[in-house]
Amino acid sequence: DGRHKALALWRYDKGEANGAAFVYFGAEPMGAAGPDAQSVLGYALRVLDAFGWRWGPAHLEIMCTPEGPRLVEINAGRWNGLDFKLLADLCYGANAYDA
Repeated sequence: DGRHKALALWRYDKGEANGAAFVYFGAEPMGAAGPDAQSVLGYALRVLDAFGWRWGPAHLEIMCTPEGPRLVEINAGRWNGLDFKLLADLCYGANAYDA
């Protein structure tokens, strides 16, 4: 079986604009050291296990709530729609291709 690797953690700013309900206003790379980040990362790995995802990339959207992290969606088989390789290289010094 494969081994999960969390390569990046991002905070998205989404909201309503121009009649659309889900407009991205920005994306911010986050560090993984704090307790909130560790909670989200642990939750994400448990979600991948629950879905039986063992190989290849996955992009999860998780919302932080007062009750803890909650899954919004999972895109197994691909990473997010941003230019992820370039952004990950610049922000983290590594990317999914190198993993």
